[in-house]
Amino acid sequence: MQDVLHHRLKRKHGTPAASGIRGKWIRFIDVFVYPIGFLGIAAAMPQIAQIWVYHNADGVSVLSWTMWGFFSIVWVFYGIAHKARVMVILNSIWVVLNLGIALGAYLYG
Repeated sequence: MQDVLHHRLKRKHGTPAASGIRGKWIRFIDVFVYPIGFLGIAAAMPQIAQIWVYHNADGVSVLSWTMWGFFSIVWVFYGIAHKARVMVILNSIWVVLNLGIALGAYLYG
Protein backbone atom coordinates (compact mmCIF):
# COMPACT_ATOMS: atom_id res chain seq x y z
CA MET A 1 0.00 0.00 0.00
CA GLN A 2 2.79 2.43 0.90
CA ASP A 3 4.53 1.79 -2.44
CA VAL A 4 1.33 2.62 -4.31
CA LEU A 5 0.89 5.87 -2.36
CA HIS A 6 4.56 6.75 -2.86
CA HIS A 7 4.24 6.13 -6.61
CA ARG A 8 1.07 8.25 -6.87
CA LEU A 9 2.65 11.15 -4.96
CA LYS A 10 5.81 10.95 -7.02
CA ARG A 11 3.80 10.91 -10.25
CA LYS A 12 1.61 13.83 -9.15
CA HIS A 13 4.31 16.08 -7.64
CA GLY A 14 7.50 14.77 -9.21
CA THR A 15 9.09 13.99 -5.85
CA PRO A 16 8.36 11.50 -3.12
CA ALA A 17 6.39 12.68 -0.10
CA ALA A 18 8.69 14.14 2.52
CA SER A 19 8.34 13.03 6.09
CA GLY A 20 10.06 13.50 9.43
CA ILE A 21 12.75 16.14 9.81
CA ARG A 22 13.17 16.49 6.04
CA GLY A 23 9.44 17.11 5.65
CA LYS A 24 9.46 19.76 8.38
CA TRP A 25 12.44 21.45 6.75
CA ILE A 26 10.71 21.51 3.35
CA ARG A 27 7.52 22.93 4.87
CA PHE A 28 9.58 25.61 6.66
CA ILE A 29 11.29 26.58 3.39
CA ASP A 30 7.93 26.60 1.58
CA VAL A 31 6.56 29.09 4.12
CA PHE A 32 9.79 31.11 4.41
CA VAL A 33 10.17 31.66 0.65
CA TYR A 34 7.01 33.78 0.31
CA PRO A 35 8.05 36.72 2.49
CA ILE A 36 11.63 36.55 1.20
CA GLY A 37 10.40 36.76 -2.38
CA PHE A 38 8.34 39.84 -1.63
CA LEU A 39 11.08 41.43 0.49
CA GLY A 40 13.38 41.10 -2.50
CA ILE A 41 10.88 43.01 -4.59
CA ALA A 42 10.55 45.65 -1.86
CA ALA A 43 14.34 46.03 -1.91
CA ALA A 44 14.10 47.29 -5.50
CA MET A 45 11.70 50.10 -4.56
CA PRO A 46 14.42 52.67 -3.68
CA GLN A 47 15.95 52.13 -7.13
CA ILE A 48 12.56 52.57 -8.77
CA ALA A 49 11.89 55.75 -6.78
CA GLN A 50 15.31 57.13 -7.65
CA ILE A 51 14.61 56.69 -11.33
CA TRP A 52 10.89 57.26 -11.80
CA VAL A 53 10.14 59.77 -9.02
CA TYR A 54 13.37 61.77 -8.96
CA HIS A 55 14.37 61.13 -12.61
CA ASN A 56 17.89 60.32 -11.49
CA ALA A 57 19.57 57.28 -13.05
CA ASP A 58 23.15 58.08 -12.04
CA GLY A 59 25.12 54.88 -11.64
CA VAL A 60 22.31 52.65 -12.95
CA SER A 61 23.36 50.25 -15.69
CA VAL A 62 20.85 49.86 -18.52
CA LEU A 63 22.63 46.71 -19.70
CA SER A 64 22.61 45.05 -16.27
CA TRP A 65 18.92 45.70 -15.59
CA THR A 66 17.97 44.64 -19.12
CA MET A 67 19.86 41.38 -18.67
CA TRP A 68 18.21 40.80 -15.26
CA GLY A 69 14.86 41.36 -16.97
CA PHE A 70 15.76 38.77 -19.60
CA PHE A 71 16.90 36.31 -16.93
CA SER A 72 13.61 36.83 -15.08
CA ILE A 73 11.71 35.98 -18.27
CA VAL A 74 13.65 32.71 -18.47
CA TRP A 75 12.74 31.96 -14.83
CA VAL A 76 9.06 32.66 -15.58
CA PHE A 77 9.12 30.02 -18.31
CA TYR A 78 10.99 27.63 -16.00
CA GLY A 79 8.30 28.15 -13.35
CA ILE A 80 5.55 27.55 -15.92
CA ALA A 81 7.25 24.35 -17.11
CA HIS A 82 7.53 23.09 -13.52
CA LYS A 83 4.13 24.40 -12.44
CA ALA A 84 5.75 26.49 -9.70
CA ARG A 85 3.18 29.23 -9.24
CA VAL A 86 5.20 31.25 -6.72
CA MET A 87 8.19 31.28 -9.07
CA VAL A 88 6.00 32.44 -11.96
CA ILE A 89 4.36 35.21 -9.94
CA LEU A 90 7.54 36.58 -8.36
CA ASN A 91 9.58 36.43 -11.54
CA SER A 92 6.78 38.06 -13.54
CA ILE A 93 6.91 40.95 -11.09
CA TRP A 94 10.72 41.01 -11.47
CA VAL A 95 10.37 41.19 -15.26
CA VAL A 96 8.29 44.34 -14.93
CA LEU A 97 10.58 45.89 -12.30
CA ASN A 98 13.85 45.02 -14.03
CA LEU A 99 12.75 46.22 -17.44
CA GLY A 100 11.10 49.28 -15.89
CA ILE A 101 14.37 50.20 -14.19
CA ALA A 102 16.27 49.57 -17.43
CA LEU A 103 13.86 51.81 -19.35
CA GLY A 104 14.11 54.54 -16.72
CA ALA A 105 17.90 54.31 -16.73
CA TYR A 106 17.86 54.66 -20.51
CA LEU A 107 15.49 57.66 -20.41
CA TYR A 108 17.06 59.51 -17.47
CA GLY A 109 20.69 58.29 -17.61
